[in-house]
Amino acid sequence: MIRLAGLCLLALLILAGINPVRHPIRALQGTDTATPSPTDSPDPETHANRTVFVIAMENQNWSAIKNSPSAPYINRQLLPIAGYTEQYFNPPRLHPSEPNYLWLEAGTNFGILNDADPRDNHIQSTEHLVTLLDQAGIAWKTYQEGISGKVCPLVSAGGYAAKHNPMIFFEDVTGNNDPNSATCRFSLRRRIKTAVWCSSCGMRASHAMDPSV
Repeated sequence: MIRLAGLCLLALLILAGINPVRHPIRALQGTDTATPSPTDSPDPETHANRTVFVIAMENQNWSAIKNSPSAPYINRQLLPIAGYTEQYFNPPRLHPSEPNYLWLEAGTNFGILNDADPRDNHIQSTEHLVTLLDQAGIAWKTYQEGISGKVCPLVSAGGYAAKHNPMIFFEDVTGNNDPNSATCRFSLRRRIKTAVWCSSCGMRASHAMDPSV
């Protein structure tokens, strides 16, 4: 397996109130959780997470990004202020975007191997991240480029690709694929939530694009 091949250039967790050097992020590799180090223990004075941004970027190996002069903004501006994953691996032979995004949301691709919209690939399971956040009383939202924010964006159109918005494949989020789902539309509101997922259009997510841009 190649580090960060196929799905993530990196998933930046920008942690408000945390020194990322003191609190390194431990990545998940499949279903195996890395062993926490002593520096991961909660510190009431510094462990004050208010907002976590997960920024998904694609299709570049980590070795082509970290310390590369071709990616100055990522290395000089983003990495010093963020936690980031160095041990995220593309699941073997799972190359389309959608199954990988489902892995990030739920730890499995539910047997989905293509990039079809939720009309075809809707999922009944409630065992996924944003539902667990809801159950814990943690607010979340998803930022997606190219949507109106007025309806649940179940259909890919223009610059928007549903395959990059993993939450909307789950029926408990969309009210069984209802474009007018109040739960889904609420997650698209402008106010910043505690947990925020960000996906841009394909080009700005590093699809077929020089990482220095």
